[in-house]
Amino acid sequence: MDQKLYDIYPIVTDRLVAVLPVGHPLAAKEKISLKELKDEQFIMPPKNTDLRTIAETACIRAGFRPNIRYITSGNVDLTLKIISNQYMAYLAFANVISYYNLDGCCLIPLEEEISSTTAFVSVKKKDQTKAQKKISRFLEEEYGTRDKHIDL
Repeated sequence: MDQKLYDIYPIVTDRLVAVLPVGHPLAAKEKISLKELKDEQFIMPPKNTDLRTIAETACIRAGFRPNIRYITSGNVDLTLKIISNQYMAYLAFANVISYYNLDGCCLIPLEEEISSTTAFVSVKKKDQTKAQKKISRFLEEEYGTRDKHIDL
């Protein structure tokens, strides 16, 4: 995004992790490389979702195409049950997935640093509305300056 045209307020940055069933051999490791997942069966979100694009691209960069056995509809609770019952691998963002009941699953950090930033973006205008000014002021106070460089 052209930062000359937009005010960008980074809100949160999250890292990609592997979600594995508790009994999986890699589940006991402190960290794993994506390459260690090359022979696993994956569950993935639908195509054209940000998570699918990021996860699939990460696997390809690690040297393999993920063996996708199931595609979920976005129901994370169901996804986690399939992971634990069907012994599958899933890639997710740590902060997001940690809100769910992870019984039977564990999160394993990846050696590769793959992150995504959620940001509030507004078009730069000289004459902002009163509401836009309030939102901008709140975001600057709460999350820092909009002048931070960020790749979105």
